[in-house]
Amino acid sequence: MRAGGGSLEGRLRRRTGAGLAVLAVAAAVTLALVVTAWQRQVRQIREEVGRYARSEGLAVARTLLYDLAADPSVLKVHLLESRLLEMRVPEGAAPDQRLVDLVRAHASLPDTGIWELASEAGVPGALREVEAARAVCYREEMEATERALGEDLSARISFSEHLRGIRLTSAGGLFEIEAGERWDRGLSPPEREPVLDLPGARVLVSLPLYVHARRWGRAELLMDQRRLASLVGETAATLRWSLGALIVLLGVFIGVLLAGWALL
Repeated sequence: MRAGGGSLEGRLRRRTGAGLAVLAVAAAVTLALVVTAWQRQVRQIREEVGRYARSEGLAVARTLLYDLAADPSVLKVHLLESRLLEMRVPEGAAPDQRLVDLVRAHASLPDTGIWELASEAGVPGALREVEAARAVCYREEMEATERALGEDLSARISFSEHLRGIRLTSAGGLFEIEAGERWDRGLSPPEREPVLDLPGARVLVSLPLYVHARRWGRAELLMDQRRLASLVGETAATLRWSLGALIVLLGVFIGVLLAGWALL
């Protein structure tokens, strides 16, 4: 009986120990699977937020460019630049200030009309000098319009949650304006991909700027995605807390199994 009882007790102890070992291994495997799933989930969240940031940046940029395409200041700068490019007046041309004043006072008159007024007033000058004087007025008007447009762009940046900087450049090379934060001019998205990820949760969007349904220049917009990045951090922190709680529970469970095994 003793021998039989001892043999039965030994078999029970071995089976109980084997069962506890299986449970411990199952708990460890479950923990490993949970950690793997958590890492995959965090990676997927980051990828989804990245895709959303790009799409949001493009949406904001396209909306802004749509508004700028019909903005009176942009249209005026486009017209002035077109006229200056057609005139082909040297950049350093310095006409008589009296001619400039006449052009400014009679902007609607043609060059011949200005020349006739200048002759009557005793102001010497040929038609090419009248054209140079008109170019000076155009450049002054363009600069004033640029300042007004810069203030408007700065206001747009101030009221935007994501827009941090704007740079507009014309293909003609006579117009360029920046507002808000500045960035390295060497940075530009690839030709086929209008969005470039930058450090600090920033996104640079580069799109063509159209005026009168024609490509006039290029617009670059610096977008701040730190709010989205903070959302990712909060989500990851919540997942880490949940994972930590699960690890503690599984650790306690495995500890109880090992303690029970040691008491057998």
